[in-house]
Amino acid sequence: MVEVDAGDPFVQKHRTVLVLEEGRWTLPRPGGLCVCLERLSNGDYACDRYADRPESCREFEFGGENCADARKRVGLLPLPN
Repeated sequence: MVEVDAGDPFVQKHRTVLVLEEGRWTLPRPGGLCVCLERLSNGDYACDRYADRPESCREFEFGGENCADARKRVGLLPLPN
């Protein structure tokens, strides 16, 4: 799961995709994939809340090393350069 700080604007904007457990907001990852990922026509995935993504996700540089590692961990190909 991805933890989202309670003060993050994402909590107010997208509460329906979050889960509150033991006082902490999280983005669930059923089957390893974040609930905000949508499957594209080419078979890849993209965040459908990218413009409003939580701060914890903003720390990842688009297509950067951490992004590529996270995608690899859940079986997705790195983003094209």
